[in-house]
Amino acid sequence: MFFNDGRKHLLAEFSDKEFNMRRTMHDRLQVFNNWSTLEIRDLRLQDSGIYTERIYLWHDGEVRDFSYNLTVLGGDSPLQVTAYVGETATLTPDLPYEYYKVSWTTFVKGKTILVAEWSQKEYNENPYFQNRLDGYELTLEIRDLRLQDSGIYTERIIFLEDGEVRDFSYNLTVLEYPPIPTPVIETTLDEESTDLCHLHCSVPSNSTNLRYIWIYSDKGTVTLYANSSTISVLLTDKPRGAQFFCLVQNPSYFATSALVFLYPCGE
Repeated sequence: MFFNDGRKHLLAEFSDKEFNMRRTMHDRLQVFNNWSTLEIRDLRLQDSGIYTERIYLWHDGEVRDFSYNLTVLGGDSPLQVTAYVGETATLTPDLPYEYYKVSWTTFVKGKTILVAEWSQKEYNENPYFQNRLDGYELTLEIRDLRLQDSGIYTERIIFLEDGEVRDFSYNLTVLEYPPIPTPVIETTLDEESTDLCHLHCSVPSNSTNLRYIWIYSDKGTVTLYANSSTISVLLTDKPRGAQFFCLVQNPSYFATSALVFLYPCGE
């Protein structure tokens, strides 16, 4: 599968000894190694993007996805920029700010499209990006990133002094956050009162941009207890046998952990 125009497109598929290829790339695709390897010949700049291979294992029905970020270069190598879904990517060259016109382009549906343009204090933005762009001086910011934003972005600058034209390319790779491992809830008694209990939700230290949502369930009724970036909560006056959950959220995934809480804490 390949991201283009904000959607996933099927490039090639092998199933039940039948092989199908996307018609527009039919003469440039080849498969080998028992159909697990895809080769793209006669590469073009617009072939850059995220390619995903989905494999179905017959013995147990397991599904595995493998993603590849293909960068097709032309001329000078583009600057590598990596960000995660939901974040903001900043594309900017290291240049003085004396210019006449700045334009940004990328590939959509195999064609070069204008992303944004600054000319004589006027600014135009392509509606394809749905008000997700910011621009200042020579910088382009793309907010609320999506996987399909991955690709080659080219900035063309026309300088005031001598009319020189310079192009700068950026290879933007947008990644999904990795899944969050199952968090663990730990309980500790309050030092001043045995009626108070601290719950602490922990996940691996390399996890970032996390949000913690605390809820409890009692006799089938679910209640929100805390909704913030707090990894610890203080509990009091909760019924015996209530279940407490810590939902951990990042921009791509949820993970849950449950604790059967016997009141008072530790009883």
